[in-house]
Amino acid sequence: MKKRPYVICHMTASIDQKVTGAFLSTETGRKAADDYYRIHRDFEADAFACGRVTMEGSFTKGWYPDLSAFDDAGEISHEDYVPADAYYSEKYAVAFDRKGRLGWKESIIHDEDPGYDSSYVIEVLTENVPDQILHYYRSIGVAYIFAGNKVLNIGTALEKLYDMFEIRTLLLEGGSVLDGAFLKKDVIDELSLVTAPVLADEKDKPLFDGSFMTEFRLMSAQATEAGNLWMRYHSVSENSLPCLKLKKVAEAIEMADDFSTYYYDLKSGELESMLNDEAFIDSEAEDEFSVLLEEDPDRFVEMPGRYDLHNSPYSDYRMMEAFVETQPMYKNKLGRAIQGKGAFRRFREAVAQLYLLDDWYKFQNSFRLEAAKWWCRKEGWHFE
Repeated sequence: MKKRPYVICHMTASIDQKVTGAFLSTETGRKAADDYYRIHRDFEADAFACGRVTMEGSFTKGWYPDLSAFDDAGEISHEDYVPADAYYSEKYAVAFDRKGRLGWKESIIHDEDPGYDSSYVIEVLTENVPDQILHYYRSIGVAYIFAGNKVLNIGTALEKLYDMFEIRTLLLEGGSVLDGAFLKKDVIDELSLVTAPVLADEKDKPLFDGSFMTEFRLMSAQATEAGNLWMRYHSVSENSLPCLKLKKVAEAIEMADDFSTYYYDLKSGELESMLNDEAFIDSEAEDEFSVLLEEDPDRFVEMPGRYDLHNSPYSDYRMMEAFVETQPMYKNKLGRAIQGKGAFRRFREAVAQLYLLDDWYKFQNSFRLEAAKWWCRKEGWHFE
């Protein structure tokens, strides 16, 4: 399988799964949009992608440059163009705009929402695009890549975004036609739907234009404070990229020791373990797992070992330090306990003497989850 970003189709929808229409302008729709934008920020994706109409409505507002100044600029090679500044951007705005009809005024988006602000613009074009707009995009520093002759090739575009810009997570944010094109290409790994409690008009556009039967697995469903429902689904397609269960990764971090290595089974979502010294494998199940691991290594993800987080912000020692900061009444005593040799033993004794064990265990669980998130992001794994 060729490498591509993990694609999350993130949308606001009505109960009947319409994504355009007057309902978005109601008080109910605005509350759903607020949840949508908050979740967009929380994903911390490398890029978001929209079709021409959506980008125009949200950012360029219908403006288009006068290209007559480039009439005599001559032919220009239809090769991918990436300005040096684009390589150093922390996030990107990917516009699927096959004929180059978006009128960007500069290469960076300026928006009041920090989730979109400072995104570097990447135009995804076809070969069937006028030379004048390429000259114009170059003049203002907009990056562009080619994906297809007259019809956009989604697969090619995703491969280039992965290789050229190191985009690992992409939020697909409409419109309906582009969502449908991604679905048909079978490259949507996850659905993130903020559902507003309202029915839309019959003429409004559906989530996917031209959809077909596709199965997804429910990852989570939760009510927001504004009264909307946020649901996440993962594709069950063989082409979908894996998504790890965060609690299982945190469990592996908690259990890590010198004697065993833990593996995440992408097929079952469960953990498997194997003794580090094969001479001590003493169970039939463990022996069967070692054979399976050798026969199908791509099915398993090796979990972090005891010392893999040792020099990270999520080491065991840093966990004790962080807990001390949450206990202002006992900060001095706990702080002294973690100094010098024997810090772990003295800390446990102090926590017990101060009747803080329940607080410590709750903090420990929360800290392990954050460590699991950090490790997944560092290793390029997506998580639920």
